[in-house]
Amino acid sequence: MNLKSGLILIIVVGIYPLFGQSGQNFNKRLPRQFINLTDSRDFSGMQILDSALQTNRLMVLGVNHYYPEITRTVSVKFISYARKKADYRYFLAPVSPVCGEWLDRFVYQNDFSALNDLSLVLEPQDMLFYKRLNKINEGISDSLKIRIIGVDTDNRSLTPALGIYNLLKDKNPPDRLRIPVEALQGAIRYQQLTNDSSYIYGKESGFSVKNTFRNFSRSFDTLRDAYQVWLGDSEWFRIQALVNSLKASIYYETLENTAFEDPYRVQQVTESIKNTMLRFPNERFVSLIGRCYASKTWLQGSCQLYNFSPICSKLCEDSLLGNRFFNVGVYYSDATDTDDEPQVIKSMLSTIRSEISASSAALLLCGNGHTLQPFNFMLVMGGNTGNSDGRSGNLSPQITTRIKPRSVFSASVSMGFHRVDIKTLSNLMAGYGLPRIDLVPDYGLNISTRDKENFVYEAGFFQRAKTPGSAYHYRGTYISVTNAFYKATPWLKAGLGINISYQQHFVNNPNALDDTIFISRYPPPTRAVKPVLIFGVSAKGETSFSRFFLTAEVGYGRDFTDQRWRVNNQYSGPMGKFKGNQIFINIASGFHLFSVKPSNRKGNQ
Repeated sequence: MNLKSGLILIIVVGIYPLFGQSGQNFNKRLPRQFINLTDSRDFSGMQILDSALQTNRLMVLGVNHYYPEITRTVSVKFISYARKKADYRYFLAPVSPVCGEWLDRFVYQNDFSALNDLSLVLEPQDMLFYKRLNKINEGISDSLKIRIIGVDTDNRSLTPALGIYNLLKDKNPPDRLRIPVEALQGAIRYQQLTNDSSYIYGKESGFSVKNTFRNFSRSFDTLRDAYQVWLGDSEWFRIQALVNSLKASIYYETLENTAFEDPYRVQQVTESIKNTMLRFPNERFVSLIGRCYASKTWLQGSCQLYNFSPICSKLCEDSLLGNRFFNVGVYYSDATDTDDEPQVIKSMLSTIRSEISASSAALLLCGNGHTLQPFNFMLVMGGNTGNSDGRSGNLSPQITTRIKPRSVFSASVSMGFHRVDIKTLSNLMAGYGLPRIDLVPDYGLNISTRDKENFVYEAGFFQRAKTPGSAYHYRGTYISVTNAFYKATPWLKAGLGINISYQQHFVNNPNALDDTIFISRYPPPTRAVKPVLIFGVSAKGETSFSRFFLTAEVGYGRDFTDQRWRVNNQYSGPMGKFKGNQIFINIASGFHLFSVKPSNRKGNQ
């Protein structure tokens, strides 16, 4: 970014930054704000969502699951903000209802025994996301905790089969049911030992877990009465629901890699979301869906491969829920992620990505009737962060794996003004034949450190520059604390601070002649001193370029000490009373001396 563009953005920071350039047909400006992706507690820039969160019941995130790490980061951030801002407590997860029950036990009830089953049906990278939700729920009341509901199709037969196994594993079946029950138990145990999904989806010529599940579901219909007598009413209804899920997953497997798969899945997920929202009429929800499915209209390219209607387009058609949700399309920094988009959108996305860092994103509000109508909002990743995740032809931004080092100690020099009551002070001095005070800047040296929450602790020394003939100067020391910075843009931050400063104001005797001494009733003093203890508040902005940083601060300090001067270490009246209240302005530049990389705890990955 050139200097001119940087100055323009400084002026309009935090409101609605303008695009640096546009596509050929893209001449409308979209309101946008920048958000920080490296700190899950920093929600600056997300205020653009506030109105939509308050007026709706469902927020749909449209992501690309080939980007697991950045999808995890974005999802946690949006879920956390939606819960904080408008009590969106229920997460509609892209898993089957049975898997959703296990996840709810882990995330909501903190039941770690559910991890045994989840480890068989979810990838480790997916479990990292739910472990972060579990961490978010720690130490808060149940009424504030995030809940999990699975709304995806039953697309893996292992999940309901594992639920049936858990229901029956401690029971001794009657002779009539022994063969199907023990066969199912043997297949699950084999799966637990191998932990290899290829035994379900392949190896038909060898031992097939998948065919075992199919045969069990077929035998269940002929043995229904025996199961009901054996299990009793409560467990009978449970196994009946699990077997229905097993049949649904087996049916789904017959649709895979056909033109029936996507329309079927869209219909099932849409109905599940609608039924869940009707079942909990007073709750609000966040849903995570693939971007093709999350659009309100058909997207370009591969999303139209089988000509299916997206989930959000079907939700829009519902008379009860159509106007109670909004969606966010997530676009990644990999150029191939937008190959199928119209040229006008590709040009716009390219411009935004070039303006923001790899650790940030731009959140855009898309107006009604606009080119970007498929989504109410767009989240666009910045920078060039593509890295292979081991999948052929797909790239994965590694934003969350390279944690930005945290500055430990910084040093800077400052220049500024402490604007005291110069008029009163000048009048006092003029009465004793001393020169009036001019406004001369002070200079200082500052040392600062910051903790993992990004609170900045600073100490420093400053002194007013002396000029020839000046009878007045001051010096002081201070300590200050500035709160966690609000990131207006990826390269400009701001925060509020408090400080305590001890200052001494000096009025020097201009010469050694007795007839020019300004306090005639006292012995000739060498100087009069006014000690001041200041409690101040300030606003500070900071911009960083690698290790170099520049800060600007403006604030107000109030003097809480006695208003009299000290002459020869005694309070004296002839100089008159002077209050050290002041407005101060400081500009400092310096370097981060050294940094540390934060520990990457497992729960925060």
